[in-house]
Amino acid sequence: MAFRDGLLKHIAQEVTKLAKDGLERRGYKETGFLNEMTEVVGTGVTPAEKLLELVVISDFCQLYLDEG
Repeated sequence: MAFRDGLLKHIAQEVTKLAKDGLERRGYKETGFLNEMTEVVGTGVTPAEKLLELVVISDFCQLYLDEG
């Protein structure tokens, strides 16, 4: 998605990097809290989208088994 002179993904990557650097400077090993956000920024897929895909697959499998 375009945002000003770049992509929103690039802004999210930079914000994630800044947050990680800040947490590392605190020294409390808190960067793990950013793992989910880092994955979303990297893949573009949210946890809700992953869950929805599982539900759709499950529904499809159930429909297939009910017909068979």
